[in-house]
Order: sequence, then structure tokens, then C-alpha cells
Amino acid sequence: MRIDFPSTARIKSVEQADTVLDSVELSRAQIEWRYQQIEQICYTKFFTNSCLSDAKHQRRTDLARVKKIEVEANFFKRKNTVEKMDKALAEKNILSPLPAHVPEIPDKP
Repeated sequence: MRIDFPSTARIKSVEQADTVLDSVELSRAQIEWRYQQIEQICYTKFFTNSCLSDAKHQRRTDLARVKKIEVEANFFKRKNTVEKMDKALAEKNILSPLPAHVPEIPDKP
């Protein structure tokens, strides 16, 4: 089973990032379900350990692909949050600028 996601370079909104994260969650559940099914099949085979090893490798590969997408979507969301906070701080600084004269604090001897 191949898991395809839209290119994360195309994530342009928080809503789209949330949709990608929902897809990641669903894909993780599918990967785990598939692994459990293959694991049960492996126990009926003669080369059980080899079969289990192959199944674990496939699960790790699929989870790594999903993790990459998740990290990029979370990065976009964090970046968006930081940009909003920076914009709000800049607006606050424009509305209430620092005083022209800042009193100096005398040094203690």
C-alpha cells in the first residue's frame, strides 16, 4: 500500500495544514492496522522472523514518510503563529511607541 500526500510545498493555509495533519493521523492508523494484519499472516509462515522483519521494515518506512509530512505541516502552522505574533507585536509597538527619553539607571558603587 502506497501512501500519497500532496506536496507540502503547496501548503498555503492553516486549514490546509490541518487537513494534511488529519490525513497523517488516518494514515498512521492504516499503517498500524496493515502491520497487525501482516503480523498475523507471518505467524502462519515457516520463515516467521524474516516475514516479521520485512513487515517491520515496511512499517518504519511508511511511518517515516508520514512523519516527514507531519513535521512540515506542523512547521507551517508554527511559522504562521509566529508571523501573527510578530505582526501583533509590531502593531502594538506602533500604537504605543517607546518614550523618546529613557532614564538612565545609576551604577551602584
